[in-house]
Amino acid sequence: MSDIPGPNLEEEADKERVSETATVYRVIPKEFLSDVLKNGVYIRTNKMGEKAAELETMFRKVADSRGIKLDRTACTFAFPKNPRDGQSGMGFDPEKDAVIEMRIDPKAALVTDLGIYTEASINFTDGHLDWAKTYIEQYWDDAVPLSDYLSEHANDDEDTYVGSPEVLIPSDISPENIKEA
Repeated sequence: MSDIPGPNLEEEADKERVSETATVYRVIPKEFLSDVLKNGVYIRTNKMGEKAAELETMFRKVADSRGIKLDRTACTFAFPKNPRDGQSGMGFDPEKDAVIEMRIDPKAALVTDLGIYTEASINFTDGHLDWAKTYIEQYWDDAVPLSDYLSEHANDDEDTYVGSPEVLIPSDISPENIKEA
């Protein structure tokens, strides 16, 4: 019998699982941190006013026309970079907010441009529906799987993605895949 220990199959399985996931970041109010760490992040139907619901309908129609089977109102949102690094396009107040890390499947999530969403929303609200639709089309045309985004930007010292990258995650995130950043 050898004194050399064999491979720890459980450790190997954990390493493989981790290599198939990616870390993304989400800003939440500090008062929700313990609940999120205990219970996870769950998709809830977004409660929105009538105008916002109409805008999201436009987003769904354009996504469908491009073969994108993702509904923004049925997603968890995150950022590919830690907002504390100042490169996420998302500010936060360290007095009021906490940042969490979430491990997700990078092939199932999309990176979109939050700035383009904002432009679509502003134009929609102002009644410029043609402009809003143009921005919505650009939003979906520029969307890339998180796995592609990460491989393209893996060695960037700075985020070279033009705009404000936002990750759309079409699934709940269980507590074992979340920790405080």
